[in-house]
Formats: sequence, C-alpha cells, structure tokens
Amino acid sequence: AMTLGNHEFDLGMNVLAGVVSGQLAGGDPVTLSLLCANFDFEGTPLAAMIGKSLVKTVGGVKVGIFGLVNEDAQNYSAAVAARLSGDVFTVAGMQAGALKAAGCEVVVCLSHLGTLYDLMGLADNVPYIDVIVGGHSHDLYEQAVVRNGKIIVHAGQFGKYLGELTLEVGNGTVGLVNWQAHP
Repeated sequence: AMTLGNHEFDLGMNVLAGVVSGQLAGGDPVTLSLLCANFDFEGTPLAAMIGKSLVKTVGGVKVGIFGLVNEDAQNYSAAVAARLSGDVFTVAGMQAGALKAAGCEVVVCLSHLGTLYDLMGLADNVPYIDVIVGGHSHDLYEQAVVRNGKIIVHAGQFGKYLGELTLEVGNGTVGLVNWQAHP
C-alpha cells in the first residue's frame, strides 16, 4: 500500500488517474493499494482507485493501514477536484480508532505530512496509531524514532532507499525489532 504525495497532483486528476490505471505512458496499472483518508475523491476520476484504509493479515497478525496526504496538495494543482475530508488529525483519529475497533492488532499510518506533523501531530495527539511511515520532508531516519509509544520511520526521498521495518507483536503491544533504510 502507499499514500499519495502532494506532487502526484501536479498534472491534475485526469493525468494521475491515467497513470494509476496504466492508460498513460504505456504503463501497467498500479497494483498496490492507494490510500488517502483525508481527501474526498467522490465525483473525480480517482474515486474508485483510492481507498481510505485497508486491513491485511500479515504473519497471522491483523494489520490496519490508512494514508494521509498533506493538506497543501489541493494548492499544487488547479485541477485537484478532491476536497479535504476534515482536519487531518481528526481524520487520522477516526481512521485509527475504526481500525482498532475492527480488531487490528497493528495500525499503520502512511503519512505524507512531514516530520513535524508526524512527530508532534500524529505521535503526540492521535491515539491507536502504532506505526507511522512518513514522507514529504525527504528525511532519512538512520534509526526509528519511538515517541509516545509510536514507531516512526522515514526512508529519504526519490526512491533512493527502501525501508525495512521489523516489528514484534503480541499481548496487545507492538515493539520495534529493527529498522533499516537500504540504498
């Protein structure tokens, strides 16, 4: 799964929909889940292509994942027809709470909000999130940050690194085993 970044909207919603569907540039359709909970895509070409969250079972553990894009994305392109669904932290709290209520043992937020939002916004103010995989600031975390019980990682910019996060889950806790960003 992945969330959208602000620059995915640079060429407008129709171009983004064409890239996602594989109809542009002779590409293949995107086969991973695209998630963005804080924008409403109803009535746009992306409505059926982008979800708010998903639940997967990984190694016998029920994992809930949701995505957030920075609110400035609507300012990057005049062609962005999507509307904000509300305050990003309120939306994050609703998504994380719903995933926990659905029995998810781990809740992951794919955040394209930036380091300050991840550390001081999500980690400090939004319950039920266990892991924040962040972007937008282009930061590379050599070590994972644990803040208010939330594990936060960032793997740099432009696909230069692939992040690998290993967790230990059990007895109602999510613990950090290892974080590496591989060039």
